Amino acid sequence: MQQFWTHSLSLWVSGGATVVSGVAVIVSLYGAVVAARNYRRVRDAITDTSLESRLKTVAASMARASELLVLVQTEIQARAAKAKQLAEEVERGEQLALLTQPQKDAVAAVLRAEVSAEGRRSIWWTVGISVLTFVFGSAVTVLVTLLVHPLH
Repeated sequence: MQQFWTHSLSLWVSGGATVVSGVAVIVSLYGAVVAARNYRRVRDAITDTSLESRLKTVAASMARASELLVLVQTEIQARAAKAKQLAEEVERGEQLALLTQPQKDAVAAVLRAEVSAEGRRSIWWTVGISVLTFVFGSAVTVLVTLLVHPLH
């Protein structure tokens, strides 16, 4: 019995080796095809050195450079706007730091009042949405119940 398992295992291992070697052959052939295709592409690019083709290449490069320049300019403008905004915020912060204690207390009171009013408004919105959700949920429950088990 032990010979049977040993023989079966050796057949399985040799079959696996055959599959692996077959896959290796296929991968090697695919690599050769890709390499040949790339070689032809490079060879054609090198041999095509007419003035016309070189001018087309230069024109394409200049167009791409122009696109990149526009992108860089846009990003520089965006960063400049952000820097200006941050400078204004720093200036506003410095002005707040120069306030006297009574002025700071007044600003804090105004902020507290505004936050409190916004909080009350937010609570009413939450209550309203909750009531609407409850009403619509109840209506859907009743409708589904009537559709599934209609009254006789």
